[in-house]
Amino acid sequence: MTPYEVLGISPEATPQEIKKAFRRLIAQWHPDKNPHPEAEAMSKKIIAAYTILS
Repeated sequence: MTPYEVLGISPEATPQEIKKAFRRLIAQWHPDKNPHPEAEAMSKKIIAAYTILS
């Protein structure tokens, strides 16, 4: 899975779109806010994808 797929954006996304997608997803998947068992793993994937793209 590519960083773009993790964040749900296209490869042509602007830096503002990347940041917006990151903030939306991390708020949704943050382990403190989401009791889902996979929340921690997903939040790590989101952070890694954002780090690569930013």
